[in-house]
Amino acid sequence: MFECFKNMKGGGGPGNVPISKANGKAKSKSVIIKEFSSELIKISARTMESNFTYDQLNQLYTTLFPSGSASITFNDLLESLNHHGQVLKKPGNIYKLCIS
Repeated sequence: MFECFKNMKGGGGPGNVPISKANGKAKSKSVIIKEFSSELIKISARTMESNFTYDQLNQLYTTLFPSGSASITFNDLLESLNHHGQVLKKPGNIYKLCIS
């Protein structure tokens, strides 16, 4: 599954979210949530896996949103996704994707 994350580093490839700031400003919370969940759905569809570790999700976050390009922290993003039912936090730092 890590290959999916590594392939995104180049950014802008087929099915990848481009890695950039919006007009030189940090992206808004809602944009971050939409882009992150969209890319997570794509990865899940390619790998046929709906469970992700905390470290895998953190790696995706840092790949999509290099420092300074996000207006929400990774932990706040996970909390928001969990609160809205998009991911379900399970024991052992495992997160299950609940949307497709």
